[in-house]
Amino acid sequence: MSYVKPTLLVLAAAVATACTQQQPQGADPRSVKDALGTEVAATVNGEQVPMSVFRIYALNTLGKNEEALTPEEREALVDDLVDYTLLVQAAEKEGMFKERRFAAELALLQLQTVATAMARRHVQRNAPTAAEIQAVYNDNIDDLKTKEYKLRHIVVDEADKAREVIAKLKDGKTFDEVAKEFLDDPEKGSVGDLGWVSRQSLLEPLQDLIDEMEVGSFSAEPVPTEYGQHVILLEDKRDVDAPAPSSIRDQLVRAAENRKLDELVKSLRSTATIDLE
Repeated sequence: MSYVKPTLLVLAAAVATACTQQQPQGADPRSVKDALGTEVAATVNGEQVPMSVFRIYALNTLGKNEEALTPEEREALVDDLVDYTLLVQAAEKEGMFKERRFAAELALLQLQTVATAMARRHVQRNAPTAAEIQAVYNDNIDDLKTKEYKLRHIVVDEADKAREVIAKLKDGKTFDEVAKEFLDDPEKGSVGDLGWVSRQSLLEPLQDLIDEMEVGSFSAEPVPTEYGQHVILLEDKRDVDAPAPSSIRDQLVRAAENRKLDELVKSLRSTATIDLE
């Protein structure tokens, strides 16, 4: 497969490349430069594009190591980095790095990039143990328990029609009797049996409604969604136990990782000198 240059990302990548030109606060510029290595992928107006940057760009763009690239892919990737460097040089000539707003945006990007990299490194070095993952599950087991609702609905295209349906139900007609009118004449609207559903699987207006409904009741007002005006019947509801830890392991791992990051930040804050201006 031939490499297609991601032209829509050029400006974003140019800003990211510019970020690499700026040194992190408190860092020795020489040590940062040395960390990039001495190999060069290209030289643009006397400015070197490090091979280490090229290798990372290849991984991020194509998911390939340098040795797996075809000659065409290598050439296209180098061309990208040359273009980005030219754009950064043009920005420098424009005086963009002296503009306060741009400098602030660049500083924020750098701050977020370095912080994210540090957080990722901390998690990789301190992977949650099985006990820590189980602790997250135990601490959140009540929130993991849910309810399911057995619902039926009649859907029409206008709120006035939905109110007519509700009026018939209030007059004593059963939901089945009213629904049959729509089954006999589909042009009036549609009837649906939603079965057992979780709150999260419903559209937001329906979520808000069922929280307040009693079993056996129907919606007192039409419920508008993108599909029409709904009249809802809540036939039953039941509690659902929390899922087994194995079925939500990925979510538990992420939550345990977030705990570790929170602990790291709290530890750093406890020993830091912070003055709020």
